[in-house]
Amino acid sequence: MSKTIGDKLKISFRVALIFLLVSLPYVYSLTDKFAPLRTTQNGCPTIYGRLLHGLLFFLINLIMMKLYNSKEECKQKSFGTMIKYAFYGTLVTYVLSDPGIYKLTNTFANKYNITTSNNGCPTLYGVASHSLVYVAILTTMMYFPKDTKKICPEK
Repeated sequence: MSKTIGDKLKISFRVALIFLLVSLPYVYSLTDKFAPLRTTQNGCPTIYGRLLHGLLFFLINLIMMKLYNSKEECKQKSFGTMIKYAFYGTLVTYVLSDPGIYKLTNTFANKYNITTSNNGCPTLYGVASHSLVYVAILTTMMYFPKDTKKICPEK
């Protein structure tokens, strides 16, 4: 059975919430205390921090998919498919977490300078607005063609 736009938006908002949580500046400061390498520098996420938070996003997203898949009457997705979708979502997360992308969205906000702080780090408003962009991207990705198994006739 195909998912409705409402189903797709519900999934997208749920995953965007995970994006929001792992992208918050406060969460970066928390992981900075426990990670062996610096996850922030001058209040901005480092490459190592973005990779670590991308891994956190991947694991949380995969666990959530596994939980929701087990609740359905007919399990629709294999574990391999869930890993693939979690990986795609993680790639989008990594791109949207890039400081250059925050600066780009800041140009849309014109003179307000609200998605990044003065030193170029993402602000709470910036993370929230990128979460909405995440919803739009993920919902659009759900309309891409599905993988199909090609059945070849025997020779």
